[in-house]
Amino acid sequence: MPPEVDEANRLVGFEFPDETTGLVPTSPLPTNPSSQKDLATLETNVFGGASFLKDDDISYSSKTKRQQLRKKSIKQAFLLSFFAATLVIVCSFWKHGRFARKRTAEDANRYLDCKSPLSMLDPVDDLGLADFHRPNTSMPSSVLHQYIERHNSRRPIPTNAWYQNLLLIRSGQEPSSSNRAYTIPYIVDAAGPIPGLRMHTNHMYSSTNVLQLNVNEMHGITMGAVHSKLGQSDVKTKNIFSVQEMTQLAVTLSWDDFGMSTPIVKGMAYATMAYNNIAITTPDGEVFSPAIATEVPVGGQVLVDQQSVLSCLSSNNDDDGSSESSVMWVEKEISVYTPESDFTWLVFVSEPVKVKCEVHGGSTILRVLSGRRKLQQMQPFYFRTALFEPCTKGHNPVYCHQEQMHPTALHIGQGDYGKILREHAHLFPGSRASVSYSFDEDEMEADLHFDWDVHATGAPLYVAPKNETTKKEVIVYGLPHHLDMMDEIRSPANYLYCAQSLVGPSCLVEGSVWELRETMPRIRFRAERPPAKWSLASISSNLVKDIDYRVPSFFLKGVGDTYFSGKMLARLGRILLITEELYELCNTGSSNTHKANVASDPYYTACQNITMPSNQQMTDAIKALRSSVEIWINGTGATPFVYDSSWGGVASCGCYFNDKTHECDNQYPDCPGFENPGLNFGNAFYNDMHFHYGYHIFGAAVVAHFDPDWGKEHFEQVLLLVRSIANPSEEDEYFPVMRHKDVYQGHSWASGIAVAPLNGRNQESSSESVAAYESVALYGTVMASIFEKSDESKEEYQRAVEVRRVGKLMTASELRATKMYYHVNRDEEIKIYPSEYTPHVVGIMWQTMAQFQTWFGNAPYLPIGIQLLPLTPIAGQRDSVSWAKAMYPSLEKSCNPDKVCEEQGWSVLQLGALATVGHGRLALSRARLLPAKVFESAGGNGHSMSNTLWFIATRAPLEEPLPLDDASTVPQNAHANKTFPVESVVTDCYMPETCTEYVLDTIVDLYTCRQRIKWLIQNKGKSQKDACVQVAAVEAPRQCGQCNPLANYTETVKHAEEEARKLCPPCTEQQCHSDLNRCPLYERTYVCTSGPNAGGCAASPWLPEAGICSECCDLTDCPAVSPLDVSSPADENEANCPVCSEEDCESSNGNLCPIHVAPYLCIDGTSKGGCSPRPWSMHDGQCQQCCKVPSSCSH
Repeated sequence: MPPEVDEANRLVGFEFPDETTGLVPTSPLPTNPSSQKDLATLETNVFGGASFLKDDDISYSSKTKRQQLRKKSIKQAFLLSFFAATLVIVCSFWKHGRFARKRTAEDANRYLDCKSPLSMLDPVDDLGLADFHRPNTSMPSSVLHQYIERHNSRRPIPTNAWYQNLLLIRSGQEPSSSNRAYTIPYIVDAAGPIPGLRMHTNHMYSSTNVLQLNVNEMHGITMGAVHSKLGQSDVKTKNIFSVQEMTQLAVTLSWDDFGMSTPIVKGMAYATMAYNNIAITTPDGEVFSPAIATEVPVGGQVLVDQQSVLSCLSSNNDDDGSSESSVMWVEKEISVYTPESDFTWLVFVSEPVKVKCEVHGGSTILRVLSGRRKLQQMQPFYFRTALFEPCTKGHNPVYCHQEQMHPTALHIGQGDYGKILREHAHLFPGSRASVSYSFDEDEMEADLHFDWDVHATGAPLYVAPKNETTKKEVIVYGLPHHLDMMDEIRSPANYLYCAQSLVGPSCLVEGSVWELRETMPRIRFRAERPPAKWSLASISSNLVKDIDYRVPSFFLKGVGDTYFSGKMLARLGRILLITEELYELCNTGSSNTHKANVASDPYYTACQNITMPSNQQMTDAIKALRSSVEIWINGTGATPFVYDSSWGGVASCGCYFNDKTHECDNQYPDCPGFENPGLNFGNAFYNDMHFHYGYHIFGAAVVAHFDPDWGKEHFEQVLLLVRSIANPSEEDEYFPVMRHKDVYQGHSWASGIAVAPLNGRNQESSSESVAAYESVALYGTVMASIFEKSDESKEEYQRAVEVRRVGKLMTASELRATKMYYHVNRDEEIKIYPSEYTPHVVGIMWQTMAQFQTWFGNAPYLPIGIQLLPLTPIAGQRDSVSWAKAMYPSLEKSCNPDKVCEEQGWSVLQLGALATVGHGRLALSRARLLPAKVFESAGGNGHSMSNTLWFIATRAPLEEPLPLDDASTVPQNAHANKTFPVESVVTDCYMPETCTEYVLDTIVDLYTCRQRIKWLIQNKGKSQKDACVQVAAVEAPRQCGQCNPLANYTETVKHAEEEARKLCPPCTEQQCHSDLNRCPLYERTYVCTSGPNAGGCAASPWLPEAGICSECCDLTDCPAVSPLDVSSPADENEANCPVCSEEDCESSNGNLCPIHVAPYLCIDGTSKGGCSPRPWSMHDGQCQQCCKVPSSCSH
């Protein structure tokens, strides 16, 4: 049994003060017998978990209403029992059938897979909420109508999903660029030049306080459909899609008129478009064709199947489609290069098709004309598209710089990336990609199962070499926290291949199902350690005052918003729990095995003569919290919760609060919350809902802890709030699954359905999100312990256990993502954010932007503080000491001189952080000086003095507290003397002012300056100095020259050019007009003229000491010679150059053949090692034997 369950089973109450405890009551104890009897009864009730009040004292609901509710519940009993039995059968088939996950026998016994809904009750018919019909302006868009109709209008719709922007299109309108989704690493939208899906790569703009992923919309590529008479038809096409499927990992869009659909899946390595037919006939009888479109020119030529050139003609040309240069059969792939962006995209086809390339209205269109399939073949036709090279020719400085975020990974376009894309092109994640989870029996660990719903477009396009026996599986990009959770990282190659994302490197992982192991946090009402004994007097004296805190009178009537009311409920709940903890600590001792009145107990002295709240105060506080919680869930409040059947959720009606009367100017059914997205923080638009309801659920958990009967009676009403933010089951037809949670990214998105901002979804307070799910787990823990004691509540017990589990799981994932993506740690080997971003925290996380600010200000204490509240036990697992030490100096530097920081309550969080970094006593002494009004301010009204002191006193003492300075809290060792860099590690090449991270991460050919230097150090045994000299002064002076430790950049380039002219003088006229002039165009192009690699091409001078080339010349100034100009008929010498054997591949590691331009390798003769764009002739004496380098060659 989990330890927190065991603790909750005790339903700990408190003993009353007597002479033996040393506790001093604040009011005299009763002395007459009847009063003593009442006290004994009350004490028994506390220990036994019974209600504090008799039924006739309960004003929150009548007995009649309770009886009616129970009668309604009876109707569900049979259905629930039937469903439970059915679930057992389904689970049995699942565990023992062909879909069972492979586990060891031990695992099979330890993990519990199957989950049922938390409740099957209808919020309206069974639980009495009003069914509110929201205005048309915020109803689900017409893009969702097919989805709704297919599910008979009873399927809840996601409101905070990572793809939400795609759903927020006004009915009848075409999508714009803001209706996008960030799949990681691609950004996709449906606003391209033709109907279909447009995909973009992105680059990071980094500054001190902002990280922004930017895209150039003109540089995207679109898979879609065009009219068969492109440029000759007046048919106006409307780019409108419909949503077909939605899961936590995928959304599927369909363009019904064009018979095409696309599954948009988180982490997808390619985008996929499926077509019902190659010839598309619309309902109007118009004929369309599958097409690829770019919005910038492709440079006039497209490479087909790695060897044939397809020309792109203007649509104004009189060409009838028969021109051989503009029409070509594509067997496997099309390589699309756009000079303006310097991107190369690979487009794969699922079957051979005839394609025509033409330029139309500024766009380049690759249109499918026909295929070879037989009429009876009904399988779809597929396009699959992926970015191959973001820096093809080094012309785009933005994309040709990729910061090394992962220390050992390669970037997109490097190494064997093209080979990987080709080998996996036939496999794609499908529309039912999903997440499930299972717990071990102790609830200490959970397994997350990412099932990518893998489909194949057909047989593999490229046959693997015979020596490769491993079956290929789908490839998907994973984030850093995914890799941390994997027992084994299955990269599709020997290296990790990673793309830049907003939240660190996203790396390719191979596997149809991911198994991720998550460690469950310990979630309790108590911190990991009791308050330090030196704090008890301060805490107890403040409890005496704080126990009398009452929620404002208007909140007691359900008037106002659900956020601040929830914070104040939680405030009183924390006060009650701390009072209980101190009572127990001083009555049972720190070990919970004996009384603290035993002198050997460390708390014995501390507990002497402290003042505690009286019994009556405790009773009154519990009663006050009970009524304060209940008014919001029993339907009688002035601002009632209603059920929104359009989207599927419980939302507040909304209140136009009158500051003079403290009443709402509106009354139900006038619900302004559904018309004004700014009211109540957008609760009725599903904005921040988990923040709000987390506080209310916590209040309910505390009430149930002290009053189990109340907990049982209001179980279903509280579950309405739980289901609205943490429903784990698709079988619950009233609420979407885990409304706010992005199960892929780990954390939640707070923004709802109000708008579709260009930067996508966002969330500000990660800590409030953590606390919300902590509250769910606590509520489940309390209710499970209550129902476990009742023989009549076994079904409720199982549901309460599931509440506990889902709360723990959602807390765990939120914690992991918060610590990795909101808390900025500079000392991690894998970098999450670029070095330009200097804060230690993210204030607002968007899908494509991270900001160091809040919605209400940008003073540094605000974005830091918003990630620290509320002060609850889970904070000990949320905030690592190392991060707190790094963050604290900037927090105090910002807060101390600004009086607003204290006035608005933010200094409470600073003092909590001060205790976390090892200065508990100092923090407590400063906290005691805070004025009372701090806890009534907007930033502090969820705190209390008692809870602040308790939090400070429960922080772990540190052997090495953060060094403090009298003037500031900057650590004394923050400006330690710089150490000399280690010789074998790439740092700055001893040129810190010029050899910046930007220069080191600049791409030269296939690799960055850093990667090349590192390779020379690790594989050639060079020191950092020598490796830097070779790369910066000899190989790539223009790109890496600022890292030359021997000279400045200008001198390096000048010297390199002089040395290059010595090593490789300009080619002679004869050499320029010979077959040597076959190289691709680099900034400077050098060809080997003599030696094993004669004919080989390079972007830097050949080095004689390398032993592969003895002489070379510079081709740069030669007249350009097109391969077509020097080629003889295509098939004349083809037979002379068969495909290279494995031995040829293995022996050609020194060759530099660019296989997409010059794939023919000379393997014998004077030009051995040379490359050619056409087969070598055997008659000119240069080459005696040649072969064609396949993509599978490692070169």
